[in-house]
Amino acid sequence: MLRYLFNARAVALLLSALSLLILVACGSSATPTSAPAPTSAPVAAPTLEATPVAAVTTEPSGSTMMAWVKDGKSGGHIDFWHATNPELWDTHRGATVHTIRPTRSLYNGLLTYSAVPPTDVVVGDLAQSWDLADDGITYTFRLHEGVKWSDGQLLTPEDVVFSLDRMVAAGEPRPRTGALRSYYESSRVVDPNTVEVTTQFPSAAFLNFIAADYMVIMPQHVLDAGVDINVAENIVGSGPFFQAGFERGSSYAFERNPNYFKEGLPFLDSAKVFVIVDKGRAITAMLTEQVLDHMGWATGLNYDQVTALEEKSNGRVKARSVLMGPAGLFLNFNVEPFDDPRVRRAVYLALDRKALNDSAFKGKASNGRAFAPGLAMDDEEVSQWPGHRYVDSDGVVVSDPFSRTDVVKDPRDLEEANRLMAEAGYGDGVDVKFTYRTVGTYPVEAPFLKDQLANIGMNLELEVVESAVGLARYAEGDYQMGRISHGVSIRDPDEIFTSIYLPGGSRNQLGYEDPRITEIFNKQAREQDPAKRIVLLREAEEIINKGEYHWPNLLWLPAFHTTNVQVRNHFKPITIHVVNTLEHIWLDPNATTETPFP
Repeated sequence: MLRYLFNARAVALLLSALSLLILVACGSSATPTSAPAPTSAPVAAPTLEATPVAAVTTEPSGSTMMAWVKDGKSGGHIDFWHATNPELWDTHRGATVHTIRPTRSLYNGLLTYSAVPPTDVVVGDLAQSWDLADDGITYTFRLHEGVKWSDGQLLTPEDVVFSLDRMVAAGEPRPRTGALRSYYESSRVVDPNTVEVTTQFPSAAFLNFIAADYMVIMPQHVLDAGVDINVAENIVGSGPFFQAGFERGSSYAFERNPNYFKEGLPFLDSAKVFVIVDKGRAITAMLTEQVLDHMGWATGLNYDQVTALEEKSNGRVKARSVLMGPAGLFLNFNVEPFDDPRVRRAVYLALDRKALNDSAFKGKASNGRAFAPGLAMDDEEVSQWPGHRYVDSDGVVVSDPFSRTDVVKDPRDLEEANRLMAEAGYGDGVDVKFTYRTVGTYPVEAPFLKDQLANIGMNLELEVVESAVGLARYAEGDYQMGRISHGVSIRDPDEIFTSIYLPGGSRNQLGYEDPRITEIFNKQAREQDPAKRIVLLREAEEIINKGEYHWPNLLWLPAFHTTNVQVRNHFKPITIHVVNTLEHIWLDPNATTETPFP
C-alpha cells in the first residue's frame, strides 16, 4: 500500500540533521490501447512514515556498491511507459525528469546515489574513490580505468574536466547543472586516472549535487567536433545502455552495452519506453501487462488511480508514493500584467490552495511554502499567512485547514487581492493566457485555477501544449502564465534556492532576482550550524511570503508510482532526480510477490 514520507517525528529528525530537506519527487502521466480508467476502489489512507536524513559520505564506494549484483538475474526485456516525449537529449540542458529518464542510462556521472538499497549515501560511478583535503574545498577523484565511450574511444580525465566546465558554462541554458555555479571553482587533470576539483567554499551540498542525474560526463571529442548531441542517434555515451531508437510521440529504446565497465551490469538485454499520454490507456496497459513499469518515479497518476490499479491487478501491480517538491505558477514578470508586483501578489492572495488540493490531489498535498513542510515554517504558521488563511463559520482563522471540511478561504485575502488589481489599473479585469502542458495533473488543475483567478477579474484563456513544447516556451519566455512542479534534485535547501529563487535556475530561467534572497542564500550555504541555518531560512521564507515573486507557491505535492512485481530492484529513490538509470533493474517473469521495498 502507499507509503508517505513525512510526520512530526520526521520534522525532528530533519531539523537535527545537517542536510535540511525531505524526500521529494516530480511527475507526469501517460500509455498503449484504449479503455476507461478504473474507478476508484475504497482503500485505506496512506500511512505517514518517516525516513531519517542520512549524512552524505565521502568514502570510496566501488566494491560496496557492487555487492548486490550477485542477487540479480541477467537477460530479458522490459517495456516501460512514459507520459511524454523526452524534453531534451542534451542532459546538461535539461530542466525536468523528462530529460534524465531517457538519457541517464546512456551516460555516467562521477558519483551517483545508492540504488540498492536506496539511500542518500553518495557512491562512486565513474569515480572508484575520492577524498577531500583538509582545506574542505579540494576533492580528488580517481576514475575507473579502461572505461570506453560507445564509439570505442577511452573516457579520460579530460572528459571529466570538460564536462564539469560545460555544466556551469556562462550564458548557456543550464537549468539543473547550473546549480553547481554557486559552488564549483575549477578542475584539473592530475594524471591519466585522476581529476582534482576545487570548490569556492566548503559545502556539504556540493557532492549531493554532483551525484544528481543531470551531472553526467560527456565525450569532449564528440562535442568538440560539433556533433549535435540533442539528436538521439548522435549520442555517444559510457553508460550501461546504448540508445536504440527514438520515434517522437511513440517510443524510445535501449540496448545493453556489452562492454560496460561494471562487471555483471546491466542485467537487462534491452528495454523499450512507450510514450503514452492518456492516463486511462496507461492504466489499461499496466493492468494487461503490456507495460510493466513507469520510466522514472512520478507517474502523474493520482492517489485514487494508483490504489485502484493496485487492487484491480490482484497484487501484480504495487503502488508507492513519495512526497514531491513544491508546485507553483509561472508568472512572466517581463510582460503585462505580471510586470507589476501588485498583480503577482494579487494572484498569490487569490489562490485557493485547499480547493486545488482537494480537487486535483485528493487532499494528499501539503500547504504551499518555499521550503519543505516543517523545515523553516510549520503548518500552523503557514496557515496564518495572507493567501493561505481559511476561516470557520465564526470567521476565525483555523490552524489546520487542510484537515477540515468546514472552512472557506479568508475573504480578507480576496478583498486585498482585488484592491491590488484595481491599484495596478486592472480593476475592470484583464485577459491572461494560461499555458500548461499535457502531463501530470495540470489539465485537471487548469479549470480550477481559471475559476479561482476569475474572483479577481483575471480571465484565463486556457492553452494546452505538448510537454516538451511547453518547457521550451517557458525557457524562452513565450508565455504569460504557466504551471510547473519542481521535483528537487537533492535533499538540501540549497536546491530550492538554486532552482527557484536564484537567476538561471530550472524554475527561474528568465532571471528573477531579489538581492535579499541572494544574500541569505550565500550566508546559509556556508553556515555549518543547523540551528543558525534554520534562522536564515525563516528570514528567506518571510520575504518570499510577501507574494511578489515570479513563482507563487501552491502546494507541496505527493508523487505516485506503480510497478509490476516482475520488475526487481526498482526501489523508492530519495528524490525523483536520482537513480533514473536502468543499470540495476532486472526482470523475474515468475515473480508473484514484490521486491521488499524499503
